[in-house]
Amino acid sequence: MNAVRCSAIALLSLTMIAAVGCKKKDAQTPINVTPAGSVVPQPFLGTWPASSNTATAILGDITIGSTTMRLGDHVVVIDSVNSLAPTDTAALAGFNTVQGTPVQAFLAKVPIAGSTPMLNGNVLCGGRDTQWLVGVLGSNAQLGLIAFSGANAPVLTSAALQNSHDVCGSFSFAK
Repeated sequence: MNAVRCSAIALLSLTMIAAVGCKKKDAQTPINVTPAGSVVPQPFLGTWPASSNTATAILGDITIGSTTMRLGDHVVVIDSVNSLAPTDTAALAGFNTVQGTPVQAFLAKVPIAGSTPMLNGNVLCGGRDTQWLVGVLGSNAQLGLIAFSGANAPVLTSAALQNSHDVCGSFSFAK
């Protein structure tokens, strides 16, 4: 069992190293984000233990690297990352993925096929292709992930998020 776990960790590390410099950029940047470059912002990096029932059942503990994420039993290569503007970060407060005030957020383009198994064979968006993940960092060392299935970048206002048919999951993690 330890050999399998060590092999999985080594594979994740190699995947993260190999992915640097190999990712493609989106042709269009959504209007409501500020480009952050090509990597996930530093405060989000590392392993995040699941803290909600949904996160525990579907993803388990996750690991976020600068250009990849380990979600459940699957490593996802991130196509593009944008830091969210403060107004968009504030709009995410109503999602209850983090307690306290959202202090920073990012939008990642992460094409994940709807049939991709996560933890225990569960799928991320109920069988729909996942296109986007929003990561929200709370003021109490909490991380929220919100998954979206739409082809276009999500509009990140409170009203748009509450009425969106593309929101297909929200997950909470804490260090």
